[in-house]
Amino acid sequence: MVGNINLKVKTPYRRLSVMTQLILPGDPLFNLTLYQTPPPNWREVTAATGGDFTFIVRPGSEVMEPVTQAQARDYLNSGEYEEREQDIIQADDDWVIF
Repeated sequence: MVGNINLKVKTPYRRLSVMTQLILPGDPLFNLTLYQTPPPNWREVTAATGGDFTFIVRPGSEVMEPVTQAQARDYLNSGEYEEREQDIIQADDDWVIF
């Protein structure tokens, strides 16, 4: 589902009209954008860890989460990573190719 927004931006030089689209849940571009966009707090985690962080996606979630390297090791060793792999495999099986 896509909605249109008409933005009018005033600049010192001219009036600019920009047509943009909102990407809403249910639109295939929504998930694609969500998967490629870092979470809002990733810069805070970077500052707190001195850059020692990585992104993970928990099982049952579709949102990346910044975690420390120690938390990432726990994620890999606790079985959460394998659960996430199963989520991905299941999602691939749900695709219908025409």
